[in-house]
Amino acid sequence: MNTRQDIYAFSSYFANRSVFTTDEIVSYFQAQDSEINRNTINWRIYSLAKQGIIQRLKKGCFSLSVKQTFTPTIEKELLRLNKLIRHQFPFIETCIWNMSILNLFSQHLSNKAIVLVEVEKDVAEQVFLFLRETKNNVYLNPSTELLQNYVFQTDKMVYIVKNLISEAPITKVAEYNTISLEKLLVDLFCDKTIFEAYQGRELHYIYSNIFNLFSINTAKLLRYATRRGKKNEFEKTLNQILGNNLK
Repeated sequence: MNTRQDIYAFSSYFANRSVFTTDEIVSYFQAQDSEINRNTINWRIYSLAKQGIIQRLKKGCFSLSVKQTFTPTIEKELLRLNKLIRHQFPFIETCIWNMSILNLFSQHLSNKAIVLVEVEKDVAEQVFLFLRETKNNVYLNPSTELLQNYVFQTDKMVYIVKNLISEAPITKVAEYNTISLEKLLVDLFCDKTIFEAYQGRELHYIYSNIFNLFSINTAKLLRYATRRGKKNEFEKTLNQILGNNLK
């Protein structure tokens, strides 16, 4: 249980349970590894409690603790890419992230490696041409046809340069700018073509997971939806999924 993905998977499994037992936690870990011993499980329970992921209500009974603050894991490739772009374009706003982050929240996992390089509209073409000098499979604001026929068909890493909406909520980690959950939630709703695989039931599953597990800044969320011209439709969809519990 040392990686964030392990913790998110555990939290997601028990997200809709107000109370769960030690036996249920044991069953969870045994389903993942039939050879795991009880001492290891006890250590994991202790570690989860110490990290504040779960809290003990009484002997043998637990609940998830207060909702977590989402902290993305920054991959080495994305750090290198960020450094490369910042060196060439030191004054532009960026948001760089890998769509594989959606595997933390979705029901159906994807093995696609699609990196989104979001930059200011005025420099998007320059960044696109710059990346093409050193990388393959680089696309600039690809059309639906291009996405369907090429981007979604390859197993190789793909880089998509797209326009970054002004005042978009991003997460800053040192000198690295990446996506926030507020931005992710709105983009999944607005950019239905590029996120085609995450619509319908999958969208409901992702939204429910994120709101159950993490603290979301609703004001920031709706402000960005407004920036994208989709506030009313987005808020209506959220309320349908969350049962009018958007707070």
